[in-house]
Amino acid sequence: MSKFVTESLSNRDYRFEIFVNTDKLTWQQIKAKKCCARIINLGYFDLDRFVPNEGLIVNGKTLLEPRYQDWGVTVDAAGNLGRDVPTSAAGKLNYCPAVPPMLKNGARAAAAQSFGRNGTTMVGFKRDGTPVWLLCQKVFGATSTESVKALTDLGCVDVLRYDGSWSTQGYLADRAVQPIQHRIVYTLLLAYYRNPLYQRTVTASSLNVRSTPGGAIVDGLKRNTVVTVLSVCGVWSRIGTDRWVSTSYLKA
Repeated sequence: MSKFVTESLSNRDYRFEIFVNTDKLTWQQIKAKKCCARIINLGYFDLDRFVPNEGLIVNGKTLLEPRYQDWGVTVDAAGNLGRDVPTSAAGKLNYCPAVPPMLKNGARAAAAQSFGRNGTTMVGFKRDGTPVWLLCQKVFGATSTESVKALTDLGCVDVLRYDGSWSTQGYLADRAVQPIQHRIVYTLLLAYYRNPLYQRTVTASSLNVRSTPGGAIVDGLKRNTVVTVLSVCGVWSRIGTDRWVSTSYLKA
């Protein structure tokens, strides 16, 4: 089995979010709370003060002014994941800088820094813009050369480096990546299924619609109402933005 965990996550099939972990949750807790399909750690941060240290823009709010006008991951209003500078349209909305970019347009980036065998988190992009995520646990370790090659072998022409070592963690390609040394990270990159899974019919006489799984009631549905299930989180089905229902009361 390869020491690398990689997965292509197209913007057609997934929408993305940069998540700020102010509550100091584990990635498992965040995945359960947000019901995302994939999750990885992202930007570097100050371990003692638990704040970002390389710049961060989320939902149009600058949490830390980026020090450099260089590439980072961006998420636009439609949830598309890209790579750009913080002054771009998407960058002004959501931006987390790479530290640093390793590869640009198939060539080694000017600011690229080599590193020895270590835990590795990287986000690559194919020529058509398809994102590819990569994780390698610290216990296995990978060099910068090995990590970049793993992504270029998958067709990536752009590669962004993020926090590694014991920070490398998440859930990718249906595999949990958990460092032996427990570390809570400040920012994470989340992916959600974009396309509907299937349609179901309500069986209860009145089915509560909740804002989150098990959360506040915001609406109700009558028996035989047909709903489109967008994603599933445990015993809950998401049927719209901030709209969740109990899966037990849905039938095919």
